[in-house]
Amino acid sequence: MPEKKSKKKSITREFLLKIFMNRSIIIKKEGKIFILIALGVGIAALNSGNNLLYLLLALLLSIIIVSGILSEQSIRGIIVTRTMPNYSFKNKSSLFSYNILNKKIFISSYLIRIVDIFDAKELDSNIFFIRIPPKFKKQVSYNIIFSKSGLVTFEGTKISTSFPFGLIIKDILIKSKSEH
Repeated sequence: MPEKKSKKKSITREFLLKIFMNRSIIIKKEGKIFILIALGVGIAALNSGNNLLYLLLALLLSIIIVSGILSEQSIRGIIVTRTMPNYSFKNKSSLFSYNILNKKIFISSYLIRIVDIFDAKELDSNIFFIRIPPKFKKQVSYNIIFSKSGLVTFEGTKISTSFPFGLIIKDILIKSKSEH
């Protein structure tokens, strides 16, 4: 019996790691203000015992929870692959491209931003989608000018969203090490 329990724990742990691995949440200024307001309403509700304040607190907390769920739904199911030229030169423009696929069947993704990570730095390629429809496939190109010569290590791609309320930025890092 103990073997079955440990196997179940292992499967659960793997499932949770798969869901939450390489994800991060950044609370924006508006989100911090919103949380402070929710804390203030919560303290006022505890001190006064007013049911209307408890109702308002429940509404504020549910907005935070809905924001987390909808942002996760928006970022999940987006597949990004990068194609690079065979060679690049110092101080010369090189054309890179992304192949973007929303593999969800019925649900669109909103406010998606895509950023390259190379040599432990983010390179903003100014690729931003307001809406990515279901089963949408597109190739987007952008130019990079490298200021140094030699190999550049691309560590991955970061997909981020601030959908639905702009309180948080949720991003996922897709690791794909390659040198160029």
